[in-house]
Amino acid sequence: MASFARIDDNNVVVEVIAIDNSDIIVDGIESEQKGKDFIASLGLEGNWIQTSYNANFRFKFAGIGMFYDAEHDEFVEILDNSFLPKPLANGNEIRTGDRKTLVIDGFPRSGNVYLSYLTAFAFEGNDIDQKLGFKQLHNLKTLTEGPSKFDLVIVPIRNPIDSIKSTIKMFEYDPNDFDSIFKLVSENLVWLQTVRENKDNLLIIDFNTLTQNPEIVINKISEHINVIPKIFDPQDVIDRINSDNLNIHLPNNVTSNASIEITDEETLSVLKQATDIYNEIIG
Repeated sequence: MASFARIDDNNVVVEVIAIDNSDIIVDGIESEQKGKDFIASLGLEGNWIQTSYNANFRFKFAGIGMFYDAEHDEFVEILDNSFLPKPLANGNEIRTGDRKTLVIDGFPRSGNVYLSYLTAFAFEGNDIDQKLGFKQLHNLKTLTEGPSKFDLVIVPIRNPIDSIKSTIKMFEYDPNDFDSIFKLVSENLVWLQTVRENKDNLLIIDFNTLTQNPEIVINKISEHINVIPKIFDPQDVIDRINSDNLNIHLPNNVTSNASIEITDEETLSVLKQATDIYNEIIG
């Protein structure tokens, strides 16, 4: 099946549909335009953009409420509640006055969304702006340039094996698609290498601590920005996330992905390198 997302005038995804692969093939090659024409022939109006269920292109599989970043031709997550973090408009925003700007940026399935909501709950009502990376999650520019532009760059990291397996399950990668999984693992390796190179300028949060002891994480953030957090129930945060249809159930342990096996030797070699760096970072 081929998937298409309809976006509104603000580039927000309002509908996602699937059509048969045969409806987008021209001379044996997939054609996005043919898919758009087929959708129009069904009487479905609007601006439709193809999206990949396995996140093979345009960064992520489009979900209702996500944002289409036309400049980078990518679908990214946005949190549109007034007190929750907003995507960063550009990379030139500098902190001003007594307001503090926090940036959360981590590799997929490392607790990014949970940490965003958690921080929003803990510091609600304070003069704090919270962002998700320069343009998107796991953006290396945030790691290398962020500390000079913002008050605090917070980076959740997760054991690469857990992160990759969770990503494979979440986005329904084909376990036999070795090229796609190798690419995913290689990106994780580069991400962790960059985190290690810049770790002295980042607040690094381990996934296990984030999911098991979120209060510790909030206290660490509080110490860095010198702002006292409010008292809240972490379960309220999870309930809010699920009510926003993001469907996060924590703790998200690898045991739920135990049936996923990575067998390609080249991929396993890269995964081991990433795991070694992860262990080095968390000490």
